[in-house]
Amino acid sequence: MEKGAVFPLFYLPPVEYFSRIVLHKENILFENAENFQKQSYRNRATIHSPNGKLDLTVPVIKGSKSHTKMKDVRISYDFQWQRMHLMSLQTSYRSSAYFEFYEDDFTLFYEKQWNFLFDYNEELTRLLLKLLKINIPIKYTDSFEKTYQDYLGYGRKLA
Repeated sequence: MEKGAVFPLFYLPPVEYFSRIVLHKENILFENAENFQKQSYRNRATIHSPNGKLDLTVPVIKGSKSHTKMKDVRISYDFQWQRMHLMSLQTSYRSSAYFEFYEDDFTLFYEKQWNFLFDYNEELTRLLLKLLKINIPIKYTDSFEKTYQDYLGYGRKLA
């Protein structure tokens, strides 16, 4: 039996992410001290659109290099990415069952501006956990530990 896992905070994580959280829900920590990784789920998501898979990316301010702490990465609002993401979600899922019941919850994330990607992902993760009725305490790591084993790309196992 696993003792727990450390998970990074993602932008609109895939369903598998939450199934792994449920697997380890007795001892979950969210990564608070990692460095930002470009081209990762930290600022990217893939949704299913009428024309196939569609990648959505939250733009970050240049200078968010590989050694920038995740909690220090700033979101860029140089163009209207929020409007584009919301329209993409609406176009892709509006005809889905129950979308209308959740649309308002998600609209906030495409109207309000957050300064930091970590804060944005944290609030979005809290909403998704609540909507999925996954009742876990939100706890964070104190420091980055390379010694945790990689948990198939979504988190690291606690020893």
